[in-house]
Amino acid sequence: MTAPDPDVLAIDADGRRTSGREFQALADQHEQLTAALRGSLQAGSGLPFEEIEGPFNQLAEHLLHHHIAAGDGLRVAGAGQVVMAERNLAVEQLNSANVQARL
Repeated sequence: MTAPDPDVLAIDADGRRTSGREFQALADQHEQLTAALRGSLQAGSGLPFEEIEGPFNQLAEHLLHHHIAAGDGLRVAGAGQVVMAERNLAVEQLNSANVQARL
């Protein structure tokens, strides 16, 4: 393995791009799970006692709401990683051009 050239700036945004794609894939899986959870809730709790079923359904709806919010956060994080990869690449290219102009 040769040593990197100190006069050449290495630009690597692949890690952020990969992270963004992985967050998006996780968000897609999360969306499938959300659909399954929503389907389970619509099917009813199956609890035999009305005094338990009402609070249970309220709790389940509350948890579903937070579950959906977590999925939204995954999607936003993934999109942010992709945007930052592109911005980092643009800044590094500009920095590289400035360094090369000074040599």
